[in-house]
Amino acid sequence: MFIVRIVLPTYNYIEQFIIIKLNFKESLKNITYNNLIKKLCDYTKTKKGKFYISWHDGVEYCTISNTPSFREALIRMTYDREDKTPLLFASPVLQLNEKKLSSFYGGCRPEDLPKDFRERASRAEITKDVYYEEPKLPIITELICDVCNKHNWSGDRFTCVVCPRVVLCPDCFRSNNHSKHPMLITRENAEFPCPVLQAVRIVACDIAEEDSEDDDDDEYEHEQSDSSDPRTSSSTTADASDNIYKTIDTLREMGFKQNTNELVGLVINEHGNLETIVEKLAN
Repeated sequence: MFIVRIVLPTYNYIEQFIIIKLNFKESLKNITYNNLIKKLCDYTKTKKGKFYISWHDGVEYCTISNTPSFREALIRMTYDREDKTPLLFASPVLQLNEKKLSSFYGGCRPEDLPKDFRERASRAEITKDVYYEEPKLPIITELICDVCNKHNWSGDRFTCVVCPRVVLCPDCFRSNNHSKHPMLITRENAEFPCPVLQAVRIVACDIAEEDSEDDDDDEYEHEQSDSSDPRTSSSTTADASDNIYKTIDTLREMGFKQNTNELVGLVINEHGNLETIVEKLAN
């Protein structure tokens, strides 16, 4: 029995990646590249999947494209890694007749998957903030509303930005379910939006805005306030600090890595409107 860990990018997890353990019954000298691809296809529910496989040799990422390079990587990592368990990275590649990936990845195109999933997984390993999941087949990949359990409906789907596993049908979304988080609207169940969400309308979190009774006083207060302390801004409510940092957490989860002070200022200036914040960061 030989164990190999695989990192896969996916929007179905808030971390935007998943690390799975694959068990090979063959000995190391009998393991083949085709064995690996077949197991990945079974796990991701891809009929004839192609993958870009890589590993890190301590200096750079190296490509695995055949059985010899696969075995060499396994041998090197078995000796070099502290836990003696090889760790590979697998990115899906579309077939010529395909338009988008399977629902395992979030129904997007390969170029729309998080580009830094390898770095994310490596950081999580260093901090021990990672959970290894073993394949549990069969995997349910059909579309199911988190509230009414409606299956595979036609029309729009609504996916929570903070809880990517929460998906709502149009009726449940209009009934104000899961309203505490921003939602991504995917029109007619089309392809999942790209990372900068350029083609998607974002329903922003409700970060209330106080009406100023005196414009002059408001302007003076802004001049006197410290921009690094969001609690001094008159454009936010009493619990504005919590709301601002919740918004920043959401932006971090979406992949934005700007300086925290810069994000705080942007959230205040845009009054917590996540849609305009994302547009400005993307541009």
